[in-house]
Amino acid sequence: MLSPVDQIKSKLTIVELVGEYLKLEKAGVNYRARCPFHNEKTPSFFVSPSRDTFHCFGCSKGGDIFTFVEEIEGVPFREALNLLAARTGVSLKDSSEATTALSRLRKVMEAATIFYIGELAKSKVAKDYLKNRKASAESIEKFRIGVAPESWDSLHKELKKQGFAEEDMVSAGVIIASAKKPGSYYDRFRNRLMFPIMDQGGRVVAFTGRILPGGEEGSGKYVNSPETPLFQKSKVLYGLNLAKQAIREADKALFVEGQFDVVLAHQADVKNVVAASGTAMSADQLKLIRRFTDAIDFVLDGDEAGFAASDKSVRLALSQGFYVGVIAMPEGSDPADMVAEDKEKFTKLITQSEPFIDYAIKTLKARGLNSRKLQSAVRDHLYPYLHSTYNEIERDADIDKVASLLGSTKEAVHADLAKWQKTNSDDPPNKTEVAGDSPPGSSLPSNIAMVAGQIYGLLWWQKGLKEPTLKAKDLEAQMKEILGDKLYKTFESELSVKKDEHQYKAEVQYEHHEALADEKEILLRRLQAELLKYKFEKLMIALKQAELEGDTKKAEDYLKQCQSLSLKLEALKNNEN
Repeated sequence: MLSPVDQIKSKLTIVELVGEYLKLEKAGVNYRARCPFHNEKTPSFFVSPSRDTFHCFGCSKGGDIFTFVEEIEGVPFREALNLLAARTGVSLKDSSEATTALSRLRKVMEAATIFYIGELAKSKVAKDYLKNRKASAESIEKFRIGVAPESWDSLHKELKKQGFAEEDMVSAGVIIASAKKPGSYYDRFRNRLMFPIMDQGGRVVAFTGRILPGGEEGSGKYVNSPETPLFQKSKVLYGLNLAKQAIREADKALFVEGQFDVVLAHQADVKNVVAASGTAMSADQLKLIRRFTDAIDFVLDGDEAGFAASDKSVRLALSQGFYVGVIAMPEGSDPADMVAEDKEKFTKLITQSEPFIDYAIKTLKARGLNSRKLQSAVRDHLYPYLHSTYNEIERDADIDKVASLLGSTKEAVHADLAKWQKTNSDDPPNKTEVAGDSPPGSSLPSNIAMVAGQIYGLLWWQKGLKEPTLKAKDLEAQMKEILGDKLYKTFESELSVKKDEHQYKAEVQYEHHEALADEKEILLRRLQAELLKYKFEKLMIALKQAELEGDTKKAEDYLKQCQSLSLKLEALKNNEN
């Protein structure tokens, strides 16, 4: 009997699936399109019907229908399997107790969402409020906004009528069991505008309820669902299900404070926007965003309160290697208000992002502090960010800017920061790893892995031919000479996981190449150059660290190694010419 994976593949071709997302055009026996995973003008994304795979020659992403769904939807394999099983009608036959329970909770949340949407049509107060906030009918429908009526148990009664168990309603977080009256239940949300919080697949996992005009402010302006088996607040971002493709296309995520900010931003056709619903961003939420981009712009209130409120989120993003920018709103305004007043002004403002350190320096300058107080402010407000920054190159450039602010030297700021780190940081400073002769493949930059993948693909393709153009043994020997035996084996092991994909890429790209031997030499030189540059950059970081620590012996050794690598790079460049 066919496995569920094979059943799905037998019912859905790669051409059918990709064609639902992209406009495909015929290219010989294959199809091509502009890649959805990176910006490009010339189509380099190919789909092969015979292999039932896709590959992009621009960004090197590729695989089968499951890989495509994982990449385009930003979900793990299991979720991709679930989505495609539902799409093709294939039963996964997973009747485990945990899975069955989660399925029941999802049905409860969907029924509750439909109930709240129905109640919105009956609420003049809610409709007037949404009208005043300038939320369009399309936005209300798109984000599935509804209303929890003022009644204590209307949702409970409706769900019970539909046959849902009260145990599941409580587990889903939509009703509460009475502590005073055993066997009695009441609705968690009452007299509130309801914003469904959805996972990446668009399934409702929680709610945020905003008090309606005339409601009891003492109960809190916003009330969120409790954590449930479906919902862990640190692992969900409001609006990500609708923003993920826009984030990928813009190569940047905009982080705002609340749900209305997301809704109105979409209404202004700014769709790469997410929110953490009034809390600081978490490491898990950053992992979600990293599936689509490594750049975040924080949209902040244009005052020091906004600067301070962003502290935890910004530091965390910097520590995870994100490029962090700031878009400062006019004082007293938020994205939702600005869109409602002047949509064009908002869309123009979000193009005016500046690096976070520039924004922070500008904020400190505006205080007009004397030299002594400015130094103290830098230590209090800027050093924590410099310390948290994972990207050493970015940090080095930021230290330059701080030195200019203080009218000091870069070396003095480096030394002062090093002292500060020893006594003030809650976590250890970023560690420096020195590049050895054979660094592990998984730690190498993607540009090195990409070139290596091209060469291994060429090798595997040629090995499979009856009459190869290249001698596989010669190519293997050349690669071992550049990489060393250890790194050669590491790459071979890691890349062989997608051996068919690399081989297919080489076949498509070089099948009719007139000078394959010359192309092979170009690829080998490129691999060697990228590896040398990588080692040089790591040694330069180690050199600077040794200088700051006053370790003269280490500094001299690193300097000699840097000089040696520089000569090798220069010789390689001359050989290319």
